[in-house]
Amino acid sequence: MKNIRQLLHENVLKTNLIDFQINLLDRIDEVTEANKWCLFESIRGSGTFYLLSAYAYEKAFLYPGIRISIVGSSFKQAKLITDCIAKFSKESKIGLHTNHINEARIEVGKSSILARPIDDGSKICGIRSHILIFPDFISIPKDKFETIVSGFAITESSLPQKIIIAQCDDVDLELYEGYIKYRRSAINQESLIKIKREDFPEGWLNDK
Repeated sequence: MKNIRQLLHENVLKTNLIDFQINLLDRIDEVTEANKWCLFESIRGSGTFYLLSAYAYEKAFLYPGIRISIVGSSFKQAKLITDCIAKFSKESKIGLHTNHINEARIEVGKSSILARPIDDGSKICGIRSHILIFPDFISIPKDKFETIVSGFAITESSLPQKIIIAQCDDVDLELYEGYIKYRRSAINQESLIKIKREDFPEGWLNDK
């Protein structure tokens, strides 16, 4: 029997997630509700960007007024997620997609999903978000992350507050701690979701 989340993605958001992906979204929520941070490690070619797109789209739909930022080392990288969400939006007829120079935006009712590159930090300075998503975290220079990105999460709100760091390589937790000095206590084994090759459904990686 399908749960509410499965029905939402299948019948409303039109993301076509399978049970395996729905379970991963459940795990991300469990980790971020307990710890705010989620370190999501998978392998390249496994559909991580697609999963993060579905996650951001779901939160924008469920929480009116929420602000979600996708931060990449380049605009092209960050825009991969909003482009994917735009495809969901076209199919579901929910949301408005706009592109500008170095900025892509999805409006879902009163909610917004914004994709921007980190560059020198000037383009994202002052932005405030409830949810931050870094689709390829290690590609972001450490000094830019510490001085700018770490400062734009909203601290007080009735809406969910989450920071999701995705990486398609096996990375030691100490490296994350070196980046995230201001919340070092939150970066631990409980923050980590590591998806190994053997965890994927049979044939999944062959299709990617």
